[in-house]
Amino acid sequence: RKSSDHGYTWTRQITITCGEGNSAFTPRLVFCDGGVNIVLFVAFGFYNGETGVYGYKYGAESLNFIDFFTVDSSYPGMAAIRSFTINPGCSDYYYGFMETADDWLYLSVSQDLESWSPAQPLAANVVRASATGGPGARAAVAWYDPYQLAAVCATGASGTMGTPVKVGDAPSGAAPIPAWEEGGSETLGLFWHNSGEAVLLSLSGDYGATWTTPSTLASGVYPFADIYNGSTPVAVCYTGASGEVFTGIAASLSGARSMSFTQRNDRPAYTLSPA
Repeated sequence: RKSSDHGYTWTRQITITCGEGNSAFTPRLVFCDGGVNIVLFVAFGFYNGETGVYGYKYGAESLNFIDFFTVDSSYPGMAAIRSFTINPGCSDYYYGFMETADDWLYLSVSQDLESWSPAQPLAANVVRASATGGPGARAAVAWYDPYQLAAVCATGASGTMGTPVKVGDAPSGAAPIPAWEEGGSETLGLFWHNSGEAVLLSLSGDYGATWTTPSTLASGVYPFADIYNGSTPVAVCYTGASGEVFTGIAASLSGARSMSFTQRNDRPAYTLSPA
C-alpha cells in the first residue's frame, strides 16, 4: 500500500504471491528513477526447499506492475536466505546483501536494479545484517558477529566492498544499524546496544577503516537511526527496558552524542527483537 498524506490514508493493496506453500519475508522498498518507480525486493522460500531474492517494479503513483527480475536464487553451497537488505536511494551502484541460514553474508551488485552480479560471499558469522547508502554511491552494511561477540561493519564504493571491521563488543541480541550522514559528508555512524543495555554510537571518518570509542546515548536496546536529505536532522529511536519507545533528533551524527530523547508511546512495545 502507499500513502500520500503522511500515513493517514492508504491506497489499494497490492498482493505478491508465488503459489501455495511458498513463504515471503524481509521485503525492502527502494525508490528509483527519480521517484517515478519503486522496487519491492522480497526474499522467498519455495515449497521445494529453494530460496531466492526477487524484485518487483511498480509505478510510484498508480502502483501498476512494470517488471519482475531475479537478484539471486539458491545454488550449491548457499544455504537458505534468511534476510535481504539493500542500500536505499538512487545511486550508480546498488548493493544487495543476502544473509543465509548458516550465518554467511553474500553480496550482489547492480547498476540498474534489474541486472545483478552473481552472489559472492562477503563474510561469515553474520546475524541481523542491515545496510544503508552514503555519498558518492557508497554503501555500508553492519551485523552482529556471534564468533567475535561484536558489532561489525563493512563499507564499499563503485560496486566493491572493503574488509569488515570490528567496531565494538556486543551481546547476542544486538542488531547494529549503520547510518551515513547525507550532504556529502563522509561520516559514518554505527548504533547498537551493549550487554548493559546501553545504546551506543561509534563514528568513522575514513569510510569505516577506524572507529571512535563508543559513546553512550541512553539506557535501552535495539536502536534505529536514519538520516534525511536536506536540512532534516538525524533521527534516532530505541526501546526502553519496560517497552517504552524513545525518539530524538540531532543536527548531525556527532551531535547525536548529546541529543535528548522523548517517550513517544503510552503502551509497552515488544522488547524481544529489533524494532
